[in-house]
Amino acid sequence: EGSVREEDCATAAWRAFVAAHPDAVPFAPADFVGSTATDDGGQRLLFSTPLKSCHACADDGALLVAYTIDKTGIVRERKLLTIK
Repeated sequence: EGSVREEDCATAAWRAFVAAHPDAVPFAPADFVGSTATDDGGQRLLFSTPLKSCHACADDGALLVAYTIDKTGIVRERKLLTIK
């Protein structure tokens, strides 16, 4: 869990995932999934990061994280959406 943010470790989604996959950790790189415009002229960017037990192992799941960026390019929010 050392490579997972503390606020993500506190979520029910992470606790359920780690109970089923205790050795899985995020492996870079994150993949860009897509973006949507926000009401204030910014963007919400979605990234997926694989979770696995070792570099050569199959993926056990993926962290889906959204970043909200305002129209000036500043990241205003980072949120773990789910683990799939």
